[in-house]
Amino acid sequence: MYDRRASTLNIISDSVQKYKIMKEISPIYAISPHDPPVFIIHGDADRTVPLQQSEAFIAKLNETGLTNKLIIKKNVGHGFEDMLPELYLFSDWFDKYLK
Repeated sequence: MYDRRASTLNIISDSVQKYKIMKEISPIYAISPHDPPVFIIHGDADRTVPLQQSEAFIAKLNETGLTNKLIIKKNVGHGFEDMLPELYLFSDWFDKYLK
């Protein structure tokens, strides 16, 4: 945990405190019915961010009743190169929900 007064980073070894902090900063616990529609594209071969994180996030959005869409790209990792087709999907999404 970062101590602003001392400008130091202190290692937290207490697992209960670690879990509490992780829960406080996790976006999945901050979802509210007032959030905007959410659009996610995730590769099923992503080794940086597991696909299950996006799936869990979408499930929580569904529980809250928020409009959302998850597109899973087959055999694609994190930050795939050719995103041109997805840019059209993004712009259509924004035109539909975020005017």
